[in-house]
Amino acid sequence: MNLYILEDNFLHREYLEKHVQLILEKKARIDYDVIGVKDLFAFYQNVSDDINDDDVFIVDIDFNTNFNGIELAKKIRKNNLKCFIVFCTSNTQNVLQIINEQILPINYLVKNVGSTLSLHDQLEETLTQIIDITTRRTNEAEHYQFRWGGNILNILLSDINYIKTLKGQKNSVIVTISSQYIIGKTLKEIKQELQENNQLFYLDLNSYIINILNIKEINRIERKVVFYSGEEIELGIRIIDKIRNFIGD
Repeated sequence: MNLYILEDNFLHREYLEKHVQLILEKKARIDYDVIGVKDLFAFYQNVSDDINDDDVFIVDIDFNTNFNGIELAKKIRKNNLKCFIVFCTSNTQNVLQIINEQILPINYLVKNVGSTLSLHDQLEETLTQIIDITTRRTNEAEHYQFRWGGNILNILLSDINYIKTLKGQKNSVIVTISSQYIIGKTLKEIKQELQENNQLFYLDLNSYIINILNIKEINRIERKVVFYSGEEIELGIRIIDKIRNFIGD
């Protein structure tokens, strides 16, 4: 993932570079490069077709040039429909123009001192969302075959919410967004198989394997994890905290 910072104020650009690095060092489980673009005119003139779907562009709207951030973002979007565009602005009155240009940014960062969230917090929320989406893209088409005895279960890994052990048995239960499956494998055996998919699963619990990207909410007070599918599991405080620490919540 390449993350471009397109900001002509060097103090703002340095701030964004620093805080993006801090956030990605803590949260990213993918390779990334943070690129602070100093020559905006050259970048504008040479926006290429070689933009990856997972590339991120943080774009200031108001440049001190003969073009603005909206025009630059429009060129970027024309070359790639799936990349992530994030506008950074102190003037939210440009939103209607952005909508009309069909640039489709994933978010807006508001620079105003009086905004509810600090710029760092806004960055963290946005980058967390982007990381989740890019990881989903990587895994959404990845099927896996669980084999035991003469049985085969072919399943989409991103559909799995969690896997739990069956007490007193050498079987485990796989709970997906729509079904449940009992397979003749221990949780330890499954963990060994899924090591290569550790961007998707949290494997350090004794009785559970949890798909962190399917988690909607972690409620420490009610001691439960809620998944986007509506599935819930009740866990102890110690386990709740381990999950929260792992995902950086």
